[in-house]
Amino acid sequence: PEFNDGPNLLLLDPTKMDPLLEHVNGVDVRNDSLVIKYPGLYYVYTNIQFKPVSDRPPKDFLHQNFFVYVQKVLYLDPSSYGNLLMVAHTACDNCVNDQDISFVGGNFYLEAGERIQVCSLSLGVVEFRKESTYLGLMMLASGSKETEL
Repeated sequence: PEFNDGPNLLLLDPTKMDPLLEHVNGVDVRNDSLVIKYPGLYYVYTNIQFKPVSDRPPKDFLHQNFFVYVQKVLYLDPSSYGNLLMVAHTACDNCVNDQDISFVGGNFYLEAGERIQVCSLSLGVVEFRKESTYLGLMMLASGSKETEL
């Protein structure tokens, strides 16, 4: 695995959606994020499969803790973002085939134009399989201000 100080976005492929399992309504799917079309209260969730790509045990890695963040990118200032959710995994010291699946979700008020993205601070620790690593959301209530919900 490679570790760096900057975020590595988990990329989506909107051209390969399964119409029987996946649908989009009120959200634009980009290759790096979900863009909110309507303000409201949303349940945002992600499932991440941690599986470091290496023949060495994790005790030899620079870091043994892997983090993935679900972030909200503000529509007024795309350079400004906040972490909504965090998924963490601590690798088994001597396991060469260490893997774990983590699900996390929460309710958040989102404005139209805001983007939801998933990023990791390390490359090569997340298994990108649509059955085990994904991002989703659903609107629970609509409204232009948090007080209207």
